Amino acid sequence: MLNRFHFFFLSCILSPLFGKIKKKSRAAEVPSGGTNALSFQNLGGFAQFAVATTIGSPVATGSSDADMVSMNNLDAELVVILKKISKRDAITKLKALEELETYLKANTSVIPAVIPSWSKMYVKLTIEVDRRVRLATNNVHLLVSANAKKKLAPHLKEFIGAWLITMFDQSPDVARAARNSFDTVFSEDKRVGVLEFCQKDILEYVTEMILSKTPDTLSDPRHVTKEDMATKFARVISGCFNCICHIIEKLSEEERGKYMEDYNALFDNPAVWKYAGHNSGMIRKSVYRLIRTLLMEWKEPNTFSDMWDAVLLMTKEFPESWLLAGKKKPIMPKFCKFLRGGLNGAVSIGYPSILVIIANLPSEIRNEPNFYKDLFTNFWKGITCDFIDQSNSDIFINAYAECIVYASISESNAGADRVSYLINEIFTDLMKTALSMSKEFSVDKSGEKLMFILAKHLSVLATAQSVEKYMTPFWNELETFVVQTIIDSSLPRGYISDFTCFCNNVGIFVTEVRSKLDSYKNSTTFYSKMIELAKRVIIASFGSSLVYKDKSSTLLLLANQAITNYWDCLDEPSSKIIEQAKILLTLLTEDSQSTLDSLSSVYVGLVSRISDSDEATHLWNISIQKISNIENNDDQQTKALVAFLEQQLKSSNNYQSTELDTMFEKYIITQLSSSNTKAQEHILQHLGAIGLKLHLSHPLLSEQTFNSVCSSFPKKLQGFLKQKSSDADRALLNGVLSILVILENIFETTDLAYKLLSNKASQGIATEIFEAMYFDLEGEGEEKDICKTITRAASTVWSMISTSANNSEDDSYRSLLFEPVLLHVKDSITDVTRAESPSTILGRIDKLITSFYAVGSQGFKDAVTTLLGSATSWETLRSPFTQYTSSLLTLGISDKYVGLLQTPPVDTDELVPVAYDSFGLSAYGRLIFSMAEYVVRIGPDELFDGNDREWMMRHLMLTSIECQHGLDVPGCSQIWNSSIVGSTPIVLEFLQRANYIFTYRLETVLVSEPGHNWYTFLYSDVKNQNDKINNFLGFVASLMRPNHDDDETTLIDVMSGALVETILTKLIAQAGLKSDALPLWLGLVKAEAAELKLPIKVAIVNAIKTVFSQETIYKTLQSELTSKLSGISNLGEFGDDAGKGIHIPWKLLVTLNATSTDHGDAISIPSQRLMHLVLTIRKWFEDDSSLDDLDSYQRTRVLVEIAKLFINIAKSVKDVSGGQWEFFLERSYEWMTYSDPELDEELPVVYVAAQLFFTLKKLAYERIVDLFAALDDQAPQFYETLLRLFIKEGEWSLSTTSTKPKIIYQELLADLTEDVPSSALFESSNISNIVTLLKSSNEILQKRAFKLLEMQITHIVQDLSVRLEFSASNENNDKVYIDKALFDYMINPPNISKWHTLPLDEQALHDVFGFMLVWLLMFEHFNNITFRLKQEYTAQLKDANAVSKMMPFISKILGVGAGQIIQPFDLSLWDINEYEIDGFDSAHEISYQVLAAHLYYRALKHIPSLIRQWWVDCKNRQLTIGVESYTEKNFSAMLINSELDLLARDDIKSLLQDNDNEFTVKALRAASEVSATYRVDEQNMQIAIKLPSNFPLRQIDVEGVQKVGVSDKQWRGWMFSVAAVIGSQVKKNTTIIIIIHHNKKKNNESFILI
Repeated sequence: MLNRFHFFFLSCILSPLFGKIKKKSRAAEVPSGGTNALSFQNLGGFAQFAVATTIGSPVATGSSDADMVSMNNLDAELVVILKKISKRDAITKLKALEELETYLKANTSVIPAVIPSWSKMYVKLTIEVDRRVRLATNNVHLLVSANAKKKLAPHLKEFIGAWLITMFDQSPDVARAARNSFDTVFSEDKRVGVLEFCQKDILEYVTEMILSKTPDTLSDPRHVTKEDMATKFARVISGCFNCICHIIEKLSEEERGKYMEDYNALFDNPAVWKYAGHNSGMIRKSVYRLIRTLLMEWKEPNTFSDMWDAVLLMTKEFPESWLLAGKKKPIMPKFCKFLRGGLNGAVSIGYPSILVIIANLPSEIRNEPNFYKDLFTNFWKGITCDFIDQSNSDIFINAYAECIVYASISESNAGADRVSYLINEIFTDLMKTALSMSKEFSVDKSGEKLMFILAKHLSVLATAQSVEKYMTPFWNELETFVVQTIIDSSLPRGYISDFTCFCNNVGIFVTEVRSKLDSYKNSTTFYSKMIELAKRVIIASFGSSLVYKDKSSTLLLLANQAITNYWDCLDEPSSKIIEQAKILLTLLTEDSQSTLDSLSSVYVGLVSRISDSDEATHLWNISIQKISNIENNDDQQTKALVAFLEQQLKSSNNYQSTELDTMFEKYIITQLSSSNTKAQEHILQHLGAIGLKLHLSHPLLSEQTFNSVCSSFPKKLQGFLKQKSSDADRALLNGVLSILVILENIFETTDLAYKLLSNKASQGIATEIFEAMYFDLEGEGEEKDICKTITRAASTVWSMISTSANNSEDDSYRSLLFEPVLLHVKDSITDVTRAESPSTILGRIDKLITSFYAVGSQGFKDAVTTLLGSATSWETLRSPFTQYTSSLLTLGISDKYVGLLQTPPVDTDELVPVAYDSFGLSAYGRLIFSMAEYVVRIGPDELFDGNDREWMMRHLMLTSIECQHGLDVPGCSQIWNSSIVGSTPIVLEFLQRANYIFTYRLETVLVSEPGHNWYTFLYSDVKNQNDKINNFLGFVASLMRPNHDDDETTLIDVMSGALVETILTKLIAQAGLKSDALPLWLGLVKAEAAELKLPIKVAIVNAIKTVFSQETIYKTLQSELTSKLSGISNLGEFGDDAGKGIHIPWKLLVTLNATSTDHGDAISIPSQRLMHLVLTIRKWFEDDSSLDDLDSYQRTRVLVEIAKLFINIAKSVKDVSGGQWEFFLERSYEWMTYSDPELDEELPVVYVAAQLFFTLKKLAYERIVDLFAALDDQAPQFYETLLRLFIKEGEWSLSTTSTKPKIIYQELLADLTEDVPSSALFESSNISNIVTLLKSSNEILQKRAFKLLEMQITHIVQDLSVRLEFSASNENNDKVYIDKALFDYMINPPNISKWHTLPLDEQALHDVFGFMLVWLLMFEHFNNITFRLKQEYTAQLKDANAVSKMMPFISKILGVGAGQIIQPFDLSLWDINEYEIDGFDSAHEISYQVLAAHLYYRALKHIPSLIRQWWVDCKNRQLTIGVESYTEKNFSAMLINSELDLLARDDIKSLLQDNDNEFTVKALRAASEVSATYRVDEQNMQIAIKLPSNFPLRQIDVEGVQKVGVSDKQWRGWMFSVAAVIGSQVKKNTTIIIIIHHNKKKNNESFILI
């Protein structure tokens, strides 16, 4: 029984495993239900061949003919064809299929009805015996499926199985037809989905065919021959297997897993695998494909593993089974074939345990003479199989070597020949092949662990005592082979590996053996043989590297590996090897980087391994000397030097030498930024980095050389920072980049960064690197790209520097790095030659400080102190700005403090020269602007609290006021140059920041200070001169106290006064001021009080009077000031050099004006006191010659204050009669008339004089009789002067920049000219003079000029209309022309090409508004105009092509014709019939759009013919369409209604009705039509005028409805005449009708004539 079982196992398992089954196995006789210990059910597919199975009963594949053909709802002809197809005869079927194909092609609509019948027929027809029938069937199927498409889906599962197996039909044309139909119905992305959807149905179909069908059941034996039945069966079964392969290959594992039970039911059935032995080659081939597919695609547990385990178990437990299985035919040839085949691909499963089989084979087999030869020969041939590659060759080699070692040791006692053969031939060949590669075992198959495997097995073999006596030939052969190959530097014949690979293998091999050698020191033979081999390898490699220089790199690497691993094992290492190494230095001149690397590795390695330091130093110096002696080849020299420095130097040796210093200075200092260097840039970078790193770790260079190198770095960086785009030094840029690369490499190690930067010679590196981060070279090009790379590298290096500082515990090191950089960057803030803005530099400072210190730390605070500097340095920077020019005096109009200036202005050329940066900022401007931004960044509390920095607050606030002056009057502040583009936004940002700081600190006072006592503390600070108070109130006190002994009011005093008023007003409003403190503060205000300067007194008064003006003490002050002022005898006393005290009269005058209020009586004292003052003042002007003694600016200052006093007195004596009104008017007229507003110092006089006139005029309208009478007498001369001043502003505004004082002055003039009588206007001006004002940048002036021009034009048009109507001739003398200035402006529109792309505030808005006003004035010419004058104006506009200038302009504003991106302005919410110019606001775009729409409406109304002509001639198609659409939508209906409304006017009706009902006119609004009818002899003549929907762009249609007594020719002539007149559109349609009516009354024939 046992023998039978063994035979069965090896027949069923080993035969399929090792070879192919030739005939049916006897294993089929073994029952499946036995009780054997081993079960064969799970041994894999091949094992199941031996298991008996029961095939299920056949299942019918088709139904009866009646079931196959359904004739419901089918055409009779089609039914007949289908019945023919059901016939048995093949010819009949073929013809019927051809008829069906023809029929369906002609009647594709019936295909859906045929599908149910066809799906049943196809299943049977597609597997028919006759190939032609199958082909015809699938051709019809292609037709049906192509037309049915989605309607095929409900029936798909019925025939999908048959369809798929047909795709694998043995006949190519049949298979192709089936595939074509499948591909036609299902697109490529849907085919896998079909298989997923029908997977179960396909499996059921093929399972039934494979398991249930036989040749007899698949065909009808009565009508089919056995040969045809067999052929059909083979075709169908093979198709089923191929179909299974197809769905396995196409479907994912996840999808197949859904029907795993169906797959298992098929594959677990032994009947499936019986087909592997079927006599049909077609079936066997398909089964083989299935097996291959399962192995490749099926992810189930590998059946080979179970099978192999069974073989191993049987071989070990029952080795005799190998003999039993080989009784009939030896089993070993099959086993050898199995080995040659690479275990049929089971590399990872079979080879690791192959030794188990070899070791347990019966001795009868192992003792055969050629057993080992056959075994290992066939074993080795397995390496050539495709199954074995680089990924698994280690498994093979390990198994092969393991078997050799096992066999050698196991046979050591059996026979010397076998052992010698195994070791000295088989194992030796393996070693040689592994080291040198062969055709069978190439590099492509060599694994990573090859040498490790050989070293492992050699260690086992060489240390086995039983084989030691056989190893001598092996060692000799191995040593000879290795050493001789190295000496020859080429491989022996028969080996295909290159020499480099050989050396690499030898190196790895000796390294791997060395790792095991210490464990086998007791085995003296193995130990000594390997030491000797290593020594000979070193010596041979040295020698060959000098002979074969092209291979020296490889040889030296091999030698280095041997030296590294065996140096400590060599008995006398320093003799021959060291001498040989010195000779190797001749290779330094070799132009091979790999050779240099290998040479340096070997040589420096020897230097480091020599225990004698003197000898090592000597050996090192020899190498440096050799490198230094390389002449005329800098590139080679640097490469060699880098190669040697890169090696691991032993720290105990001395490496310094003069030659090394010389080379380092040459390359790193001189050639690194030289254009003449011949060394490669990256080599120099590496040399610098590696050399400095080595030196910082262990002295390599002399101290002098090291310092020279370090000091050269900041110098080169400085040179880089001075580069300009025009003459950029490419070599210097590359040198700087190299320096940064070197530093980056060094600073990767924090300790090295510390050592380098701590060196005195390195000071400045951090500063220059910080600057280099932000350097930018203008322009484009390669230099620009290099510069960008440098900035990125500098940023990286700086990050390393800051990291080094932060990681260091040495505070002095941090200060050493930080402070020089901070001071340098601080100086750059005030450096106007710098291209960076202050904000940019501030960002750098912020980064710098926060890189080293946390915000709020003591280090941070100290850094801020250093950054700010001292108050003295700020004052020095500010000193040039104490001067001012006369332009500042114009601010007296808007700033009451500027008028208090007593220091004289200077001419522009006398100003202290100030330099500006590219942003227009002075050094002081750069400083103050950047510091304001920095305060906002870190917070006011951080900067000011407890830090004694109120002086900085003073600078910030005073500068903000001066900057506001500069904005109001461009050019009056020298802190920045307002003429430079982009400077103003910087100033505005500063003002916002200054205001934020001020508000923040003021609110802090209100919260933290004793709120109700602030005035007590402040008063105390002012009186006691306490300069040590360090808070906000201390800052206010410092502003109030005089900062100089001179009583003269300076610019600083003026700005301080304005600031103090703002502060006190806010404090009083928010914190309050008790009345009991009023005497104290008013005591400071008195003219005689010397504690405060005049502007501060004015500030106090202005702040207090808002709350306490009705207090008695306040009125007493006004009374005292009035009385004292009444004591002044002449105007000369107001001069700065007057004798009555120190400017007392001037202070009295100013202070009294300051005490005036805006409500009620300006000066609340008895009128008699004021009238007495008026009398005194009148005496001043009886002889005002004393004013001539004053400078112009002093005279202006005095007159302005006196004029203000007149205004205040006028408001206070309204109820007092007297001659004061004439006096005030006389002074006002005098100052307006004889002062020149173009002079800066006199503009305030003209303004305040005009303001005085405005006040008096306003008071006159309050029914002050005396004043009204005086004003009435003097009004003409005033209006004449006002018009002159107004017109003069037109000339002035075009030649100068607008200023805030000028705008205020102009607006006042505009208000005053509003009431200019028309007579005065016509007499004192003309249109051209005023037109200039339309170009003004002041919107108020533009509007006032428009109103004045409107009056003039109305007057002119009326005069011209009368003159032309009464003129009998048409001579040129009677021609009229539009004003030239107006006309020139009209035909020169401003450029608004970027209207929709630029922001509104960047447009030339006043030019746009002025141009629109000009056209609006042009249309004013057409109001109430006569026909002839309208002709004249229209002709001029036409001749100048003026409309072509206006229409694109208007269209642009309205967004008409601008494309889809810009939508036209929506007019649905606006009434554009009328327009009030006062409602225009230049700050809103909608104002321009509404005005543009009104202009277009006026144009359509007044000059429609010109608009129409422009529209017709316009070449811009998009604009034409846009204008037409916009007109039709928004204007046409309104204009049509306007025309029709005229007919309903009473005057028009009376004209048309005076005709005895002979002439009638009707307006048809719905049809936009006017009908005119003339009744003649009870018959009607009628015409109709139709207005188009886009009126007036298109011509009006004139239609002759009915004619009487007129020929067709004459009638057509009349129609043409009417159309021509209307087309010209000089008259309105209603006018035309009236003319028709009047002509009709004269003559019937004139009915249509004009």
